[in-house]
Amino acid sequence: MQPGSISGPGNNLCNTSATYSIVAVAGATSYLWSVPPGVTIVGSATGLSVNVVFGPTFTTASANICVSAVNSCGTGPARCYTVTSRPPAPVITGPASVCKSNAAVAYTISPVAGASSYSWLVTGGATITPAPSGLSATVNYNTAISTSAVVRANAYNACGISANALKNVTVSLLCREANANVISTTEFSAYPNPTTGKLTLSFDSETKSKYLVEVENIIGVKMLVEVVNLQEGNNLHELDLSTYAKGMYFLSIKAEGAETKTIRIVVE
Repeated sequence: MQPGSISGPGNNLCNTSATYSIVAVAGATSYLWSVPPGVTIVGSATGLSVNVVFGPTFTTASANICVSAVNSCGTGPARCYTVTSRPPAPVITGPASVCKSNAAVAYTISPVAGASSYSWLVTGGATITPAPSGLSATVNYNTAISTSAVVRANAYNACGISANALKNVTVSLLCREANANVISTTEFSAYPNPTTGKLTLSFDSETKSKYLVEVENIIGVKMLVEVVNLQEGNNLHELDLSTYAKGMYFLSIKAEGAETKTIRIVVE
C-alpha cells in the first residue's frame, strides 16, 4: 500500500512555497505527509496533496518529503521525494577536444531558473575568464600542463550552490597547422651522445611546424614531454638531462601525420 511517485518541484526551493501530490491509493482512507526541518506544512497533511513553505533555514543540499497511505489496518510504507534548496546544475556547451595552442575557446551555459549568479573553473593548468553575465567563459589552453582538462560551472542562489556541471576536455599537444609539412625526421640527430647532461637536438624542417619531444626511461616511464615550435630550415633545441640518473633512455620525436622516430641516449 505504498503511494506512487510524488509530483512537485525538486530544486531551487529557496524561501518559496510549493505543492506536492500523489494519486489515490486503493484502500487508503487518508494520508500522512512529513517534511524536513526548515519546511512547514500549510493546511492539511492528510490528503492527496500538501502545501508547504520552504523557510530561510532550509539550506540543505538534499532532504526528503515523504507520504504514507493510512487505513484501519495501519500506516503503510512511505514514499519519499528528494528536494533541495539549491538550483539545478547548468549544462555546459563547448568543445571537448582542443589544441594546446588554442587561446580563446568559448564555453556557455543556459540561464538556470532561480539562479542569481554563476561560477567557472578549469583544471589542467589552463586559465579561464568568465564573462560579466556569468553565462559564458573563455578558456586559454596555452598554459595547460596536462593532456586533459575539466571545465566546471556552478549556479548559485541565496540558499547555496548547485551540483557541479562538468565538461571533460582532451588537450592535444600536437595539432597540425594549416599548410604545415611533415617534419623531416631523417635529418634528426642528438649530440653529444653519450652526454653528461646537456643534449642538443638538430633537424631540418621545410616549414614552420610543431614537434613533440619525449624522453622515457628503460621501463617506459616518461621523464620529459615538451612541445617545441620549429622554424623553416635548421633547428636546434637543447635538453637538460643533468638531473637524470646515469643510464640509457629513449628519445622520441613525434609530429602529427609523421612516423615517430626513437633513438637511444646514454647519460653518463
